[in-house]
Amino acid sequence: MFFQFLRNSFFAKKTLFIMLILFVTVSLFCINVMFGYAESMYYNQLNATMYSTVTFSNMDGKTKAEDLLKRAREITEYKVGSVLYFKELENMSTLIGWDGTEDTRRWGSHIAGRRFTNEEMENGENVIYVHWHDYEDKSLSIGDSITVDKIDYSIIGMGFLHSSVFLDAVGSDSTQTVIGQDLAQHSKKRQSYMMVPYKGFRKNGYEPDVVLLHFVDINHSQYLKAYEKLKIEFPNCEITASNNSSDFNRLFLAVAWAPFGFILAFAIGISLANIMSIWISEQRQIVYVYQICGLSKRRIRAYSVLEIFVISVIGEVISLLTQLLFKVPLSIIFVERMPNILEILITVAISFVLLSLVARKQIRKNLIFQGGIGE
Repeated sequence: MFFQFLRNSFFAKKTLFIMLILFVTVSLFCINVMFGYAESMYYNQLNATMYSTVTFSNMDGKTKAEDLLKRAREITEYKVGSVLYFKELENMSTLIGWDGTEDTRRWGSHIAGRRFTNEEMENGENVIYVHWHDYEDKSLSIGDSITVDKIDYSIIGMGFLHSSVFLDAVGSDSTQTVIGQDLAQHSKKRQSYMMVPYKGFRKNGYEPDVVLLHFVDINHSQYLKAYEKLKIEFPNCEITASNNSSDFNRLFLAVAWAPFGFILAFAIGISLANIMSIWISEQRQIVYVYQICGLSKRRIRAYSVLEIFVISVIGEVISLLTQLLFKVPLSIIFVERMPNILEILITVAISFVLLSLVARKQIRKNLIFQGGIGE
């Protein structure tokens, strides 16, 4: 009976129904886009190394010998952007074995030269990326050779490799002492960092003292799940998570940006309210026929409310499909993600409540007619 009621209601005034769906879709599209923008901001923020890095320290020999990028990809279903293997050398120098697919600029600004090529990474060549401040006063340039721990390297690039960036990625519960020595209260010498391909790091006989493993494109809850899996897999070392982020950041961004979508939706909703009211009033004859056929007012009222819910769902589905269709243009304004499930449910609920409030009075009028059937 309900589906027959819907069919008769929807197709009695086709043009008016299409206009109603169109205005609902556009209104919900505005809200979804702002929720999508908030999601994009959240994931971009969480991609920063200070929010989604796991620290390995006090490792046993087996863990030190592990290819942790490969093992992390096997253990968790989440994407690992990079793994940095830190080896403490003499005179406050630290060698970093770099492995991963993300840009090294995640860990510091690039100044000159280039990053490692795939060939250099695969072959473990003796090339090195250095901290610019350590060599700016030594008249060294790209292509020159330097000796580190009795091994000759060719300089391929320079950038800012700061203790503060690495230390920000280390969880505050970590007891590691390799990273950030120069930031200690009584330190008088700056710590020097140099980066080499991971396979070259291993080929030259180094084992890490500390490892930073950076996840990308995951939310905070997924990050914590990955962290717990790593703790179970590597029980004989200290593994700590960053405490710089939480799921509250996601909620904060949604609350901060969603109102802009609601403002746009409200502007469109002024016309939508008029169309909704006209559409409901045009159903009076249909309601009259159902009452004559013996359908109670209570059931008709329930059908009318369910009808509004169906309209909200249809509008939300079309708006989400539209957002997917315009994914590339929307990425220009940094809307790179869809709303999450909770945000979609909230949008449908708000649409349903507001449309119900608009239609409530007219639904009552439709149920009032001379000789009508009682409750």
